Amino acid sequence: DRYFLVDGGGGNGLLHQLKEAGISWKDIRVMFLTHRHLDHLMGMIWMLRMILQNMQRGNYEGEAVIYGHDEVIALLREMAEKLLTKKECAFLDERLHLVEVKDGEEKTILGRRVTFFDIHSTKAKQFGFCMELEAGENGRKLTCCGDEPYNECERSYAEGADWLLLEAFCRSCSREFPVFGFSINREEVYADAAVSYTHLTLPTN
Repeated sequence: DRYFLVDGGGGNGLLHQLKEAGISWKDIRVMFLTHRHLDHLMGMIWMLRMILQNMQRGNYEGEAVIYGHDEVIALLREMAEKLLTKKECAFLDERLHLVEVKDGEEKTILGRRVTFFDIHSTKAKQFGFCMELEAGENGRKLTCCGDEPYNECERSYAEGADWLLLEAFCRSCSREFPVFGFSINREEVYADAAVSYTHLTLPTN
């Protein structure tokens, strides 16, 4: 396993984007859904569909897992059961695992320690995560703060991160950033967050 897919908008357009990136959708075995908004959900629904259908047809080997908080896991399960056949849904929990995570819970994903956390969104329940890229106190880490600007409650996860993923809007600025991904100096974003690099996520549409 090499890839960790976080969210997926655009419906089956996600499959096209993976192909354009030179990644087979069949190589995506580990996924995480931050929240239930359609621009983050619908591509994940297509992944769920493709995996279950191809498991049923004998064209998908091994297992896969989707992590998320209780609301998104319940939604994924409900949509699978309503949209797919019983034979396809029979692989739910047997080979495609929908795993509910709680605030502060740790998991080992792709051999790395990952801590999930509630970002306390006022729009919809939403989780982020912190992944230790290297072991040890001074090891590098990546933190995803979800689809919202930085919230002070995320400090313990974001502080000292080498890579910080969040919505492309900065509360310390009076403008929205252009719709392009870029690196910026940490002082321009959060003067005291001690973040080495900040990469802003792109809108999924």
